[in-house]
Amino acid sequence: MVNGLYGLIISFFTALLAIFLSKYVGITLFGFEKSPFSPIIFSIFIGLLLNNSFKELYNFNDGFKFCIKYILKAGII
Repeated sequence: MVNGLYGLIISFFTALLAIFLSKYVGITLFGFEKSPFSPIIFSIFIGLLLNNSFKELYNFNDGFKFCIKYILKAGII
C-alpha cells in the first residue's frame, strides 16, 4: 500500500518536472512564445534516467500501474 503511494508521488513529480522543463526549454532557452516541446518527451527521458539510476523502483510498481491504468486513461479522455 505504502509503496503504491510512493509510485503515485514519483509519477506526480515526474509530470510536474516534465511540464516545467518543457516550458523552460521552449520559452526561456529558445525564446518561443509558446513551447513547441511536449512534456511527454521530457517525461520519457526522466523515466529513462530514473529507471537506469535506481534499481529499487520496481518496488513502486503498484503506484505506477495505477497511474497507467486509471490516471493516464482519464487524461486521454
